Amino acid sequence: TDTLGLFQQPDLTYNAVVFYANEFFETRLSWNWTGEFLDTVGNTPDQDEFWDDRGQLDAQIRVNASENLSLVFEAVNLNDAGRTEVSGPNGDFLQEDARFGRTFWIGANVAF
Repeated sequence: TDTLGLFQQPDLTYNAVVFYANEFFETRLSWNWTGEFLDTVGNTPDQDEFWDDRGQLDAQIRVNASENLSLVFEAVNLNDAGRTEVSGPNGDFLQEDARFGRTFWIGANVAF
């Protein structure tokens, strides 16, 4: 028999955020973790494909320069987490190993 969870739904997900803010400054650090899940159902259990668990660390800093202007710096995937897809008995066969890299944004919010 082949016992599987819900299609494309991990059994476990975790999200944790540490946040600090005052009148002039805000910062947050977030960790998002997704457990393994079934991505593709094959004709036999050996052909089922799964995504391995994955954790990602993101950060944001906001500085309120004035009442009408705030500067924002955001970093996504600081730990350079990728995605690994496996198949076969016990997930022994690698299907795909993708790396997405880190993303950084700098911006400004202006109120008129």
